[in-house]
Amino acid sequence: LAFAFLLFVFVPNVNADNNKIGAKLQSFQNLNKKDCDINIPKDFQTIQEGINSASNGDTICVNKGIYNEDVLINKSIRLSGKGAKKTTINGQTSAWPGTVYITAKNVIFEGFFVNGIGESAVQIDVNDSPYDATIQYNWIKAGQEGMALQLDSIQNTFVQNNIFEGNNSPHVVRES
Repeated sequence: LAFAFLLFVFVPNVNADNNKIGAKLQSFQNLNKKDCDINIPKDFQTIQEGINSASNGDTICVNKGIYNEDVLINKSIRLSGKGAKKTTINGQTSAWPGTVYITAKNVIFEGFFVNGIGESAVQIDVNDSPYDATIQYNWIKAGQEGMALQLDSIQNTFVQNNIFEGNNSPHVVRES
């Protein structure tokens, strides 16, 4: 029996400097350096290189900046940015599965602005029966006519304190 606890904040048009919107992105707490197993870009230039080198259970801390890449999270890791106003992932391909694709169990994805350009900006998929994921303190913008968040056959996934922004999108968030 699958279930998900989902807390969505839909924002059609907002100013990035406006701190008085629904999700409490300013409540995000950066991790201490001692909590980080891998630091981007100090240890690796790209987020994906850091994930590829990580082991299950590692914490990857991504410093502030703009990262022009698509990211596949296929390990049980914590991927933590410096906050949605400081760390940006710009999607590179418009093809499925999207800018950030999560296929592993026990993933924490937090502290990013994700700028999608394709079908889904962030997708959690049934490929590896993901469960126990946490998506928090992110600002996720859908690609043109795409979704900000696609959840496929998830279990025990918490989506909290996020902003989901559409972009001429028929669905901003969808769970199937």
